[in-house]
Amino acid sequence: SFAGVVLQEGKVTWTVQRQPFWLRSYRPYDGYKQEAKGEAEVDKAGNFLIRFTPERESDSARPVFRSYQVQARLTDSKGETQEAVYRFSVGDAGLVLSLDLENQLEKEKASARVIAQTINGGKVDAQGTYTIFRQWEGKKDSIYVVGHFTTEKPLDNTHFASLPSGKYRLQVRSLDKQGVPVESEQEFLLYSLSDARPPVEMPVWMPQNWVEAEIGQTAHVWFGTSAKPAYVLYELFSERGALLHRERLIMDDENRSFAIPFLASYGQGVTASFLFVKEGEVHSGTCRVQLKEKERRLAFRTETFRDHLLPGSEETWKFR
Repeated sequence: SFAGVVLQEGKVTWTVQRQPFWLRSYRPYDGYKQEAKGEAEVDKAGNFLIRFTPERESDSARPVFRSYQVQARLTDSKGETQEAVYRFSVGDAGLVLSLDLENQLEKEKASARVIAQTINGGKVDAQGTYTIFRQWEGKKDSIYVVGHFTTEKPLDNTHFASLPSGKYRLQVRSLDKQGVPVESEQEFLLYSLSDARPPVEMPVWMPQNWVEAEIGQTAHVWFGTSAKPAYVLYELFSERGALLHRERLIMDDENRSFAIPFLASYGQGVTASFLFVKEGEVHSGTCRVQLKEKERRLAFRTETFRDHLLPGSEETWKFR
């Protein structure tokens, strides 16, 4: 009861609802669905029993995971209604792998890490293998890198730096304590700011949608296109939408860096805009050039003094 007294009689109505299994990059197969419902008698200790056996409905060859929510409700003789909710997950394997990996990686700064968790979200240590596949348009993926990982360490970033720019797929594999194989994978674009053209064929390539600069510094905004040719309109707008600069240029399957000296009159920032029309379609992109706030740290030191000639005297603190 609300007073904390154990209820020794009554019927509990309960439901079991299937829910998507969300755990980092794991993609759920299904949505919400009520799986079971019923009633249960409360014993003298205030306990009740619910019998429910999850069923594997998917024919996927990969491990399948499910999450469930149990909701129980009881109304006692005084009209007080008690409700409790319990969530749990089940699966074919006791381990779930996921990747801490950006969708776009600058190869000189690339970082990737494998995360292993139990099906209920607890972090565990794991080891396994990883494979980096190069993806091609209309062709089978090619294996470019094979290595071993441990969850305590990031993957060797020299692999990313040595690869040509393009579209890739990172796949990791391991075994749970019962020897059941588990895996995870993610696609990503690998690029360098020194690339002459976009990493894959695309109408607009902007690796950054915002950059920072202090007053007096020069910010660099990158814009690329695979179009041959592209008649690009480049404009720079203030915070209030006033046009600060306009330029028309011709690009031909290339990347370009646009230097923007950051002026005091720019306030908190400006926006670089790019637009062109190709075969009746409008292609555009923007990048925010944001004022970089200077780091201000208050440095101080403490001084203390106590007169040891006066027993029981208080300590004096000073901050300088």
